[in-house]
Amino acid sequence: MRIAALALLAGCFTYDPGSFISPDTDRLWHGTHVALSCLDIAVSIQPDGRAPIVIYRFGNRCEHGVTVDLGAARVTAHARDRREVALTAYDPRHEIRPLALPPLTTGEEHIEYSRDIAVDDRADVCVDVTAVDRSGSAAAARVCSDDRTKEDL
Repeated sequence: MRIAALALLAGCFTYDPGSFISPDTDRLWHGTHVALSCLDIAVSIQPDGRAPIVIYRFGNRCEHGVTVDLGAARVTAHARDRREVALTAYDPRHEIRPLALPPLTTGEEHIEYSRDIAVDDRADVCVDVTAVDRSGSAAAARVCSDDRTKEDL
């Protein structure tokens, strides 16, 4: 199982809205950058022999707390017959749930997604992060493993 604990950075480290940079390391977040209502999110999709792992790095750019709901991300791949199929987060201990993110703080999660059906190992994996930011409406944002960002779907 690969689920990292939510890591909030507090104290003298504050997130610079829109920077996509970790305040504790000054490193740019790897992955495709998406700006939602109050969340900046970087999504990277790592292939794994068994199942893809999605790494989410996120920062609250608002001056009020927001709810981050990674369980609301819709992750899909293509079956061998070219059908798009939903992938399921591997969460045997039911740890993936909406959590509060204080203002100007960041977090990171690594989530493995199960393949319940035969999926072409070379198929794109896509992550729709639109519903992750529960603070307000945002344009649709979908990130795929071939580095294409699809918006307004």
